[in-house]
Amino acid sequence: MAGRSSGIRRTVLQKLLLKLNLPAGSIGFWPAAALQQDELMYDAELFLRGLAHAGASDILCFGPELYGRLFPGEVYAPGPREAHGYTFHFLPPIREYLADNRAALEALLQRVRHALCIES
Repeated sequence: MAGRSSGIRRTVLQKLLLKLNLPAGSIGFWPAAALQQDELMYDAELFLRGLAHAGASDILCFGPELYGRLFPGEVYAPGPREAHGYTFHFLPPIREYLADNRAALEALLQRVRHALCIES
């Protein structure tokens, strides 16, 4: 649900993956939205089917967009939430972490490690 591709977002995710140093295949990216008539639209069925197919248990979500879809009417609150048999870890939007800001990237890395119970 992040919209069009972003070089900054891609760079931050690449740096994050490198620093996490997890085994190949342990992290995947799956869209919560599908392109419909040139517009990204939330597609719950496609999203949940993809999570099931991937065998996911913990899902990292950057920003409030998906939170509003999974918990309509609730105020966005970063942190873990259970829904549909998964643990969703809601984190601030990636745009808050600039690719060249080491302190911000380290803060994001610590939050991701905490969410996924990975030791530093």
